[in-house]
Amino acid sequence: MQKTPPLDYLFHPHSIAILGASANPASKGYDYLKGFLEFEFPGRIYPVNPKSDEILGLKAYPHIKDIPGEVEYVISCINARSLIDMMADFSSRGVKAIQLYTSGFSETGEPEGIALEQELIKKAGDKGIRVLGPNCMGIHYPGGKMAFGRAKFSKKDGQVGALVQSGGHGWHLLCSGSLRGLGFSKIISFGNASDINETDLLEYLAEDRETKIIAAYIEGIKDGRRFSNIARITAQQKPLIVIKGGRTDAGKRAVASHTGSLAGSNRVWDSFFNQTGIIQAYSLDELIDFIIPFVYFPIIKQGNVGIVGGGGGASVQAADDLEYQGLKVPSLPAEIRDELKGFTPLAGSILGNPVDTVEMWDPHSFVRTFELVASWEGIDLMLAHLVVEIAAQWQGQSILDGIVDGLLACKNTIGKPIAVVLQSFGTPRGTATLYDIQKRLANCGIPVYPTTGRAGKAIGKFIKYHKNL
Repeated sequence: MQKTPPLDYLFHPHSIAILGASANPASKGYDYLKGFLEFEFPGRIYPVNPKSDEILGLKAYPHIKDIPGEVEYVISCINARSLIDMMADFSSRGVKAIQLYTSGFSETGEPEGIALEQELIKKAGDKGIRVLGPNCMGIHYPGGKMAFGRAKFSKKDGQVGALVQSGGHGWHLLCSGSLRGLGFSKIISFGNASDINETDLLEYLAEDRETKIIAAYIEGIKDGRRFSNIARITAQQKPLIVIKGGRTDAGKRAVASHTGSLAGSNRVWDSFFNQTGIIQAYSLDELIDFIIPFVYFPIIKQGNVGIVGGGGGASVQAADDLEYQGLKVPSLPAEIRDELKGFTPLAGSILGNPVDTVEMWDPHSFVRTFELVASWEGIDLMLAHLVVEIAAQWQGQSILDGIVDGLLACKNTIGKPIAVVLQSFGTPRGTATLYDIQKRLANCGIPVYPTTGRAGKAIGKFIKYHKNL
């Protein structure tokens, strides 16, 4: 029987108190309370505000000591000093953990803030209470009906677990990832990491049965040796994709002001990533790009790609972009090219791989071409390249819809992974259409990328990971 991961109590509290809960929609105390109600949190929720008797239909309490019964988890949106003075009351109510949205601690760089944080952690530790933060968004856990905030956040769960030092990055990862079809087992924003730190959370996600892929944004490390040991083991068990924040001099200064962390040497970090098999990303867009193949694709150990669509220049660019990333765009054998010639005019066509022809703007011809290229045993995965305006405005919306329908059908017939590069010239109609198509494809298990370069880099990292493993 698998043991319960450490910190599991953070994700399964039976009761939550929100300090600074409010009826003001502009306040974070409102946002947390509204989010837990909208997510239908199954436990007891206690708004705490001395100026209110009722908030959003729930009885409000002037102080945590006035709450009847036990409170396992506290979310704090009140000022730092008041929080420290309440520690004895937390203990009397059986509080196991406090999540601090509250800032004003060591991230200020001021002696007073540093001293406040040290005092808080000492008093909490003396009472056996764990602290998440300060200066963090906390936990988004769809499976446990726990939310960063109200309904702007997706309720979809999934297999991606993330530990994110920045609350804003956690928000971005959740919203942008959801738009591309990702679901998250858990996202934990941990801020200053004054008590519960990046290594604790990595160890938890490594053992978490709901998490199959781990993503991270980290600004600093509290215990380098322990982190190194756990990260090394974790990366052999689950894909571990990490952004290291604060790589430049300006970034390091910003890190010190943001979470009070020490950023560390780039050379040490690069060497560490290379030695452990951790996949390094340099932006949130890359982080999401790199996660996507691990969610959508089976294991692929060879990277021979068939490319269909895009146009003449785009086909050349696609071939370059993919081969720059260690993938292969092999020439099609003569028998495949001969079959293509049977229904494709040679004028204005590229038939060697990439394959591009104006005949493909007929959905039937597009699907026929796609299936034919995929049928060759020398192809491991397929990449379709579509420009929304070219298909919809030149040929008609029904043509674009037909091609998308064809791709969805191909997913069930060709027996090989499919990715789509979907682009728009940025017109209002084109952009809206792009997001509609992206949602359709992602919901059916076909990943979408905005450029061939980003698709090639992500798929190349995915294949390299499995080869090295």
